[in-house]
Amino acid sequence: MKDAFAKEQKLLESCQVPFSFYQLVEDIWHPKSNIGSDPMNRLCTLMRKMKVKSFIREELELNEELLEEQDMAAERCKQKVNLTATRLTFFRSLPSPLKWNDPDKLLDDHLLGYAVIATLELPGDKYTTYLLESVVRPPSIWVRDTEDRISIEPITNYYVHNRRNFETHIGTKEKSRTFTLPGSFFAQQNNLTHVCAHAALRMAINSSDTVTSEKLTNRKINEILGIDFSSPEKYVGHIDSDPPRTKRGLGQQELEDVVSQLGGRTISADFVQDTSVEYDQFIYPFVESACPVILGIEGRDSRNEIINHVTRCVTLK
Repeated sequence: MKDAFAKEQKLLESCQVPFSFYQLVEDIWHPKSNIGSDPMNRLCTLMRKMKVKSFIREELELNEELLEEQDMAAERCKQKVNLTATRLTFFRSLPSPLKWNDPDKLLDDHLLGYAVIATLELPGDKYTTYLLESVVRPPSIWVRDTEDRISIEPITNYYVHNRRNFETHIGTKEKSRTFTLPGSFFAQQNNLTHVCAHAALRMAINSSDTVTSEKLTNRKINEILGIDFSSPEKYVGHIDSDPPRTKRGLGQQELEDVVSQLGGRTISADFVQDTSVEYDQFIYPFVESACPVILGIEGRDSRNEIINHVTRCVTLK
Protein backbone atom coordinates (compact mmCIF):
# COMPACT_ATOMS: atom_id res chain seq x y z
CA MET A 1 0.00 0.00 0.00
CA LYS A 2 1.44 3.31 -1.09
CA ASP A 3 2.08 5.97 1.57
CA ALA A 4 1.34 3.58 4.44
CA PHE A 5 4.04 3.39 7.11
CA ALA A 6 4.61 1.37 10.26
CA LYS A 7 4.19 2.71 13.78
CA GLU A 8 7.58 1.26 14.75
CA GLN A 9 10.54 -0.51 13.20
CA LYS A 10 10.24 -4.28 12.90
CA LEU A 11 12.63 -7.03 11.83
CA LEU A 12 11.95 -9.75 9.31
CA GLU A 13 10.76 -13.08 10.67
CA SER A 14 11.48 -16.55 9.35
CA CYS A 15 8.40 -18.44 8.20
CA GLN A 16 10.06 -21.70 7.30
CA VAL A 17 8.60 -24.95 8.59
CA PRO A 18 7.32 -25.48 11.30
CA PHE A 19 6.08 -21.86 11.29
CA SER A 20 2.27 -21.73 10.94
CA PHE A 21 0.63 -19.07 8.82
CA TYR A 22 -2.74 -20.27 10.06
CA GLN A 23 -1.70 -19.34 13.58
CA LEU A 24 -0.46 -15.96 12.35
CA VAL A 25 -3.79 -15.22 10.67
CA GLU A 26 -5.65 -16.36 13.78
CA ASP A 27 -3.57 -13.93 15.83
CA ILE A 28 -4.36 -11.02 13.49
CA TRP A 29 -8.02 -11.79 12.73
CA HIS A 30 -10.26 -10.59 15.55
CA PRO A 31 -12.00 -13.58 17.19
CA LYS A 32 -15.33 -11.71 17.16
CA SER A 33 -15.12 -10.69 13.51
CA ASN A 34 -18.31 -11.26 11.53
CA ILE A 35 -16.24 -11.87 8.40
CA GLY A 36 -14.12 -14.97 7.89
CA SER A 37 -10.40 -15.17 7.18
CA ASP A 38 -10.56 -17.61 4.25
CA PRO A 39 -9.13 -15.15 1.67
CA MET A 40 -6.16 -14.42 3.93
CA ASN A 41 -5.56 -18.13 4.52
CA ARG A 42 -5.64 -18.76 0.76
CA LEU A 43 -3.13 -15.96 0.25
CA CYS A 44 -0.78 -17.56 2.77
CA THR A 45 -1.17 -20.91 1.02
CA LEU A 46 -0.15 -19.24 -2.23
CA MET A 47 2.89 -17.77 -0.49
CA ARG A 48 3.85 -21.30 0.58
CA LYS A 49 3.58 -22.47 -3.02
CA MET A 50 5.84 -19.58 -4.04
CA LYS A 51 8.48 -20.77 -1.52
CA VAL A 52 8.19 -17.86 0.91
CA LYS A 53 11.01 -17.78 3.47
CA SER A 54 10.47 -14.59 5.46
CA PHE A 55 7.90 -11.92 6.20
CA ILE A 56 7.50 -8.75 8.21
CA ARG A 57 4.46 -7.86 10.31
CA GLU A 58 3.83 -4.16 10.88
CA GLU A 59 1.10 -2.20 12.64
CA LEU A 60 0.31 0.78 10.43
CA GLU A 61 -0.24 4.45 11.06
CA LEU A 62 -3.55 5.40 9.46
CA ASN A 63 -2.93 6.99 6.07
CA GLU A 64 -5.59 8.77 4.00
CA GLU A 65 -7.22 5.59 2.69
CA LEU A 66 -7.30 3.89 6.09
CA LEU A 67 -8.82 7.02 7.63
CA GLU A 68 -11.46 6.94 4.88
CA GLU A 69 -12.34 3.37 5.84
CA GLN A 70 -12.67 4.42 9.49
CA ASP A 71 -14.69 7.54 8.68
CA MET A 72 -17.12 5.69 6.40
CA ALA A 73 -17.78 3.13 9.13
CA ALA A 74 -18.44 5.94 11.63
CA GLU A 75 -20.84 7.59 9.17
CA ARG A 76 -22.61 4.27 8.64
CA CYS A 77 -22.92 3.48 12.36
CA LYS A 78 -23.63 7.09 13.42
CA GLN A 79 -21.06 6.60 16.18
CA LYS A 80 -17.32 6.70 16.68
CA VAL A 81 -15.50 3.73 15.18
CA ASN A 82 -11.87 2.73 15.63
CA LEU A 83 -9.75 1.09 12.94
CA THR A 84 -6.43 -0.72 13.25
CA ALA A 85 -4.39 -2.07 10.35
CA THR A 86 -1.67 -4.69 9.99
CA ARG A 87 0.56 -5.13 6.96
CA LEU A 88 2.21 -8.44 6.11
CA THR A 89 4.98 -8.36 3.50
CA PHE A 90 6.37 -11.62 2.11
CA PHE A 91 9.81 -12.44 0.67
CA ARG A 92 11.40 -15.44 -1.02
CA SER A 93 14.69 -15.04 0.85
CA LEU A 94 15.86 -15.08 4.46
CA PRO A 95 18.70 -12.60 4.91
CA SER A 96 21.05 -12.78 7.87
CA PRO A 97 20.73 -10.73 9.99
CA LEU A 98 16.97 -10.33 9.66
CA LYS A 99 17.13 -6.74 8.41
CA TRP A 100 15.36 -5.32 5.37
CA ASN A 101 17.27 -2.09 4.73
CA ASP A 102 20.19 -3.62 2.77
CA PRO A 103 19.13 -4.02 -0.89
CA ASP A 104 22.17 -6.23 -1.53
CA LYS A 105 20.91 -8.82 0.96
CA LEU A 106 17.17 -8.42 0.38
CA LEU A 107 16.76 -7.80 -3.32
CA ASP A 108 13.78 -5.91 -4.69
CA ASP A 109 12.67 -8.87 -6.79
CA HIS A 110 12.58 -11.08 -3.69
CA LEU A 111 9.28 -9.43 -2.75
CA LEU A 112 6.42 -11.88 -3.35
CA GLY A 113 3.48 -9.80 -2.18
CA TYR A 114 1.85 -7.94 0.67
CA ALA A 115 -1.48 -7.76 2.47
CA VAL A 116 -3.14 -5.02 4.52
CA ILE A 117 -5.64 -6.36 7.06
CA ALA A 118 -8.04 -3.87 8.67
CA THR A 119 -10.10 -4.35 11.82
CA LEU A 120 -13.06 -2.11 12.67
CA GLU A 121 -14.11 -1.82 16.30
CA LEU A 122 -17.84 -1.16 16.02
CA PRO A 123 -20.47 -0.11 18.57
CA GLY A 124 -21.90 -2.87 20.75
CA ASP A 125 -18.63 -4.77 21.14
CA LYS A 126 -18.72 -5.90 17.49
CA TYR A 127 -15.74 -6.27 15.19
CA THR A 128 -15.09 -6.64 11.48
CA THR A 129 -11.72 -7.80 10.18
CA TYR A 130 -11.18 -7.87 6.42
CA LEU A 131 -8.43 -7.96 3.82
CA LEU A 132 -8.54 -4.37 2.60
CA GLU A 133 -5.81 -4.74 0.01
CA SER A 134 -3.35 -7.30 -1.25
CA VAL A 135 -0.98 -7.47 -4.20
CA VAL A 136 0.83 -10.64 -5.28
CA ARG A 137 3.24 -11.01 -8.17
CA PRO A 138 2.18 -13.55 -10.84
CA PRO A 139 2.50 -16.92 -9.04
CA SER A 140 5.95 -18.26 -9.82
CA ILE A 141 8.89 -20.06 -8.27
CA TRP A 142 12.58 -19.35 -8.71
CA VAL A 143 14.55 -22.42 -9.80
CA ARG A 144 18.36 -22.71 -9.72
CA ASP A 145 19.91 -25.00 -12.36
CA THR A 146 23.13 -27.02 -12.22
CA GLU A 147 25.13 -24.02 -13.46
CA ASP A 148 23.79 -21.83 -10.66
CA ARG A 149 21.53 -19.86 -12.99
CA ILE A 150 18.10 -18.83 -11.74
CA SER A 151 14.99 -19.08 -13.88
CA ILE A 152 11.44 -18.07 -13.03
CA GLU A 153 8.83 -20.75 -13.66
CA PRO A 154 5.06 -20.27 -13.33
CA ILE A 155 3.13 -22.29 -10.78
CA THR A 156 0.75 -24.80 -12.38
CA ASN A 157 -2.84 -23.62 -12.92
CA TYR A 158 -2.22 -19.95 -12.10
CA TYR A 159 -2.58 -17.70 -15.15
CA VAL A 160 -2.81 -13.96 -14.64
CA HIS A 161 -3.91 -11.68 -17.48
CA ASN A 162 -4.18 -8.38 -15.61
CA ARG A 163 -1.28 -6.97 -13.68
CA ARG A 164 0.52 -3.70 -13.19
CA ASN A 165 3.21 -2.20 -10.97
CA PHE A 166 2.33 -1.28 -7.39
CA GLU A 167 4.31 0.65 -4.81
CA THR A 168 4.57 -0.44 -1.20
CA HIS A 169 6.83 0.25 1.76
CA ILE A 170 8.50 -1.29 4.79
CA GLY A 171 9.35 0.69 7.90
CA THR A 172 8.31 3.95 9.49
CA LYS A 173 7.88 7.26 7.70
CA GLU A 174 11.22 8.40 9.13
CA LYS A 175 13.09 5.26 8.02
CA SER A 176 11.54 3.20 5.27
CA ARG A 177 12.25 1.31 2.09
CA THR A 178 10.07 1.47 -1.02
CA PHE A 179 9.43 -1.52 -3.26
CA THR A 180 7.82 -1.71 -6.69
CA LEU A 181 5.88 -4.94 -7.13
CA PRO A 182 4.44 -6.22 -10.44
CA GLY A 183 1.25 -8.05 -9.58
CA SER A 184 -2.52 -8.26 -9.31
CA PHE A 185 -4.76 -6.54 -6.80
CA PHE A 186 -7.13 -8.33 -4.41
CA ALA A 187 -9.69 -6.90 -1.98
CA GLN A 188 -12.33 -8.21 0.42
CA GLN A 189 -15.55 -6.35 1.28
CA ASN A 190 -16.51 -5.49 4.86
CA ASN A 191 -20.30 -5.74 4.18
CA LEU A 192 -20.76 -2.50 6.09
CA THR A 193 -19.59 0.36 3.87
CA HIS A 194 -18.63 -1.66 0.80
CA VAL A 195 -19.83 -4.94 -0.70
CA CYS A 196 -18.71 -7.55 -3.23
CA ALA A 197 -19.32 -5.16 -6.14
CA HIS A 198 -16.83 -2.71 -4.64
CA ALA A 199 -14.25 -5.47 -4.28
CA ALA A 200 -14.82 -6.71 -7.84
CA LEU A 201 -14.49 -3.19 -9.27
CA ARG A 202 -11.34 -2.50 -7.30
CA MET A 203 -9.74 -5.81 -8.27
CA ALA A 204 -10.58 -5.45 -11.95
CA ILE A 205 -9.66 -1.78 -12.36
CA ASN A 206 -6.66 -1.61 -10.06
CA SER A 207 -5.08 -4.69 -11.64
CA SER A 208 -5.38 -3.40 -15.19
CA ASP A 209 -2.38 -1.65 -16.73
CA THR A 210 -4.72 0.00 -19.24
CA VAL A 211 -6.30 2.15 -16.54
CA THR A 212 -4.39 5.37 -15.97
CA SER A 213 -6.52 6.77 -13.14
CA GLU A 214 -5.39 6.80 -9.51
CA LYS A 215 -6.01 3.72 -7.39
CA LEU A 216 -9.71 3.08 -7.02
CA THR A 217 -10.74 3.08 -3.35
CA ASN A 218 -14.01 2.18 -1.65
CA ARG A 219 -14.57 5.85 -0.79
CA LYS A 220 -14.13 6.85 -4.44
CA ILE A 221 -16.74 4.30 -5.58
CA ASN A 222 -19.20 5.55 -2.98
CA GLU A 223 -18.60 9.17 -3.96
CA ILE A 224 -19.26 8.39 -7.63
CA LEU A 225 -22.54 6.66 -6.73
CA GLY A 226 -23.68 9.17 -4.11
CA ILE A 227 -23.46 6.65 -1.27
CA ASP A 228 -22.94 8.95 1.72
CA PHE A 229 -24.84 7.00 4.44
CA SER A 230 -27.22 9.92 5.01
CA SER A 231 -30.33 7.75 4.54
CA PRO A 232 -31.17 4.04 4.11
CA GLU A 233 -31.41 4.56 0.34
CA LYS A 234 -27.80 5.74 0.40
CA TYR A 235 -26.42 2.81 2.41
CA VAL A 236 -24.79 -0.43 1.36
CA GLY A 237 -24.13 -3.51 3.43
CA HIS A 238 -25.92 -4.64 6.55
CA ILE A 239 -26.41 -3.70 10.20
CA ASP A 240 -28.94 -5.55 12.36
CA SER A 241 -30.79 -2.30 13.12
CA ASP A 242 -31.19 -1.33 9.44
CA PRO A 243 -34.75 -0.53 8.27
CA PRO A 244 -36.27 -2.81 5.58
CA ARG A 245 -35.69 -0.34 2.74
CA THR A 246 -31.94 -0.28 3.31
CA LYS A 247 -29.88 -0.57 0.14
CA ARG A 248 -27.77 -3.74 0.40
CA GLY A 249 -25.62 -3.90 -2.71
CA LEU A 250 -24.91 -2.47 -6.15
CA GLY A 251 -26.61 -3.25 -9.44
CA GLN A 252 -25.18 -3.70 -12.91
CA GLN A 253 -25.94 -0.12 -13.91
CA GLU A 254 -24.05 1.22 -10.92
CA LEU A 255 -20.98 -0.84 -11.80
CA GLU A 256 -21.17 0.52 -15.34
CA ASP A 257 -21.57 4.07 -14.00
CA VAL A 258 -18.34 3.74 -12.01
CA VAL A 259 -16.42 2.46 -15.02
CA SER A 260 -17.84 5.24 -17.19
CA GLN A 261 -16.95 7.90 -14.64
CA LEU A 262 -13.37 6.62 -14.66
CA GLY A 263 -13.20 7.03 -18.43
CA GLY A 264 -13.78 3.40 -19.41
CA ARG A 265 -16.57 1.62 -21.25
CA THR A 266 -18.34 -1.67 -20.70
CA ILE A 267 -19.72 -4.50 -22.81
CA SER A 268 -22.26 -6.65 -21.01
CA ALA A 269 -24.40 -9.73 -21.57
CA ASP A 270 -27.17 -11.48 -19.63
CA PHE A 271 -26.63 -15.22 -19.84
CA VAL A 272 -29.98 -16.00 -18.18
CA GLN A 273 -32.10 -13.94 -20.54
CA ASP A 274 -30.11 -15.03 -23.59
CA THR A 275 -29.41 -18.74 -23.17
CA SER A 276 -27.88 -18.97 -26.64
CA VAL A 277 -24.73 -17.32 -25.29
CA GLU A 278 -22.35 -19.45 -23.24
CA TYR A 279 -20.83 -17.25 -20.56
CA ASP A 280 -17.34 -18.76 -20.84
CA GLN A 281 -17.27 -18.31 -24.61
CA PHE A 282 -18.35 -14.69 -24.20
CA ILE A 283 -15.89 -13.87 -21.40
CA TYR A 284 -12.85 -15.78 -22.63
CA PRO A 285 -11.84 -13.47 -25.53
CA PHE A 286 -11.97 -10.44 -23.23
CA VAL A 287 -9.81 -12.13 -20.62
CA GLU A 288 -7.37 -13.27 -23.32
CA SER A 289 -7.16 -9.64 -24.49
CA ALA A 290 -6.26 -8.50 -20.94
CA CYS A 291 -9.59 -6.73 -20.50
CA PRO A 292 -10.84 -6.71 -16.88
CA VAL A 293 -13.95 -8.91 -16.52
CA ILE A 294 -16.57 -8.93 -13.77
CA LEU A 295 -19.04 -11.82 -13.52
CA GLY A 296 -22.35 -11.48 -11.67
CA ILE A 297 -24.01 -14.58 -10.19
CA GLU A 298 -27.56 -14.99 -8.91
CA GLY A 299 -28.83 -17.93 -6.88
CA ARG A 300 -30.68 -18.97 -3.75
CA ASP A 301 -29.36 -19.52 -0.26
CA SER A 302 -30.26 -22.23 2.25
CA ARG A 303 -33.47 -20.32 3.11
CA ASN A 304 -34.41 -20.19 -0.58
CA GLU A 305 -33.86 -16.44 -0.66
CA ILE A 306 -32.34 -14.88 -3.78
CA ILE A 307 -28.73 -13.81 -3.36
CA ASN A 308 -26.43 -11.99 -5.77
CA HIS A 309 -22.66 -11.93 -5.96
CA VAL A 310 -20.10 -10.42 -8.31
CA THR A 311 -16.46 -11.35 -8.70
CA ARG A 312 -13.53 -10.46 -10.89
CA CYS A 313 -12.66 -13.19 -13.38
CA VAL A 314 -9.14 -14.57 -13.74
CA THR A 315 -9.26 -17.52 -16.12
CA LEU A 316 -6.88 -19.83 -17.92
CA LYS A 317 -4.59 -18.70 -20.67
